[in-house]
Amino acid sequence: MNQTTDAKALRDLVDKQTPAEVARDFEPEPKAENHWTGNGDASMPGFVPTNPRVLNDTERGLVAELELRYQDLYAHLLTLGHSRELALARTKTEEAYMWAVRHITG
Repeated sequence: MNQTTDAKALRDLVDKQTPAEVARDFEPEPKAENHWTGNGDASMPGFVPTNPRVLNDTERGLVAELELRYQDLYAHLLTLGHSRELALARTKTEEAYMWAVRHITG
C-alpha cells in the first residue's frame, strides 16, 4: 500500500463513523478512583476525603488550640526576616502542624 491508499482507507473508515463515535475515540481514559477525591486526582488542591470522620468535642478543641499555636508561631517567624533558614523553619512548622492534626484526627 502506498501513502495515497492509506489515506483513502483512513477517510473511508472515518466516513463510516458517526460524529459521536469519532469524538469518543479522542476522549481521555477515565482515571482510577482513589480514596481522597473519588475522581482519581488527589494532586488537585483542596481535595477532601470522601468520607471524613466526624471529630468529637475534645478533638475539635485540640485541633483549634493547635491551629492557634501554629498561627502564632508562623506569624512570629514571618517577623524575623527572610532567609533560607527561616523558610525551612516555616516549612517544618507547616509539616509539624499537619502531622499533629493527622495524629488527632487519625
